[in-house]
Amino acid sequence: MHASFFLLALALCASTFAQVSTNTNRAPELSLTASASYVLDDKHQLEPGDHVSFQILEDRDPPKSLIVADSKELDVPYIGRVAVKDKTCMQLAKELKALLEKEYYFRATVIVGLDSVNKVRGKVYIWGQVRTQGQIDILFNEELTAGKAILRAGGFADFANKKKVSSHSWFQADPIRPSKRSR
Repeated sequence: MHASFFLLALALCASTFAQVSTNTNRAPELSLTASASYVLDDKHQLEPGDHVSFQILEDRDPPKSLIVADSKELDVPYIGRVAVKDKTCMQLAKELKALLEKEYYFRATVIVGLDSVNKVRGKVYIWGQVRTQGQIDILFNEELTAGKAILRAGGFADFANKKKVSSHSWFQADPIRPSKRSR
């Protein structure tokens, strides 16, 4: 009984295997439903530090992980640096498709997916009579006041003069000599 069941299963596998094409030179076709099932993000504008995945379906390679640079550019394979300022993944995919079809591909199906969003908008540095001196990240959708920054630094140190708190901001107009503005 068990031997006949095993032979029947083996025969079914052999008939299924015989129906499969043995032509290995022909590349598998890309179905339109596979590329149409991807929904690209059209809401989040890319910011420095965002992680995106980039894939050209015709290459049949796995997606490549890319990070948006501080200059709001993305280093894309084949093309090089592309500005992503004020662009969503959908807009970027359309632009990359046009650039790739201009020189490298007859038809390119480009997918740009948003993997993770950078949660840090900027940095402030706090020093002086606080418990923990150093860098504090400013998160998106957060208004960081001087009081919140002091609290994030662990509060005032034991001998801090709480009436003599000052704020200074530096902006980098000239990379050689940063300017200083006091408030």
